[in-house]
This record gives sequence, structure tokens and C-alpha cells, in this order.
Amino acid sequence: MSALTGGTETVKYFVSIGSRFQDGTYRKSGAYYSQVDFRSNIDAKLANNINLSIDVAGRQENRHGTIYSEYETFRNVPRGKPTDVAWWFNGKARTRCGIRPESCCYVTNMGGYNKDIRYILESNIRLNINIPWIKGFISYRQCVY
Repeated sequence: MSALTGGTETVKYFVSIGSRFQDGTYRKSGAYYSQVDFRSNIDAKLANNINLSIDVAGRQENRHGTIYSEYETFRNVPRGKPTDVAWWFNGKARTRCGIRPESCCYVTNMGGYNKDIRYILESNIRLNINIPWIKGFISYRQCVY
């Protein structure tokens, strides 16, 4: 993550960008998650009793999984015997009498994959107005999208 912060007495800002990667339950499997995100916060003092804040955050989520559910994977992978051959000499995965795939098919992209990309944007604008003649009273308006 990288961040930049600074400003003056009247305007302050914070900007950051980051990314993350999470491998699936099995290392180097067909399932993983990655994300790129950013955040920007700007605070401005417009007058002695008026402050404006603008916050924007967004991210792109990349969800990549096999065609088998987690339930199927955890139900069938432990059923494989350590002495069974998962791959034939020609590189094809072994199936058990054509009924269900071998354990290696559950954790790889061999049968296909599900790719889900999501875009999320969050924003917030806030205007604070301090009423000096009413002690302790602050009026604010907020817009969230």
C-alpha cells in the first residue's frame, strides 16, 4: 500500500492505493482472490465555522474459482486414496468409472472456472456548520453514494 498525505492549514488530503492477493485453500489452485483499491479524503475549512469533507473509496475485486463448490471440494478431496493415481501417463486426469472426477480436478481449472469481477465505489460528502451563538450545537448535511 502506498499513501500520500499533506495539505495546508485550510485544506488537508490523504490519498492511498493498494492491492492484495489471496491464494485459495490449496496452494496454487484454481481458486484465488485479488483486489486493487484506492482511497481519497479531502478536508477543507471554508470559513471559521464551516468545514467540508469529501471521501471517495473504490476497489476492484477479482474472484476466481473452480466450477466445483467448496462443499463438493471438501467432501470429495479427502475421499481420494494416497495410493490412487490422479493423473494418467498421457497427462489426463483419472476419473472413477466416469462417475466423478479425481481430487486433482476439484482444485484446478481443468473442468473450467468461475470468474467474478466486481467494482465497488463508495463516496461521502459532509458539510459541517458550527453555530457559535448556540454552545455545543453543530449542524451538518451528509450525502452518501
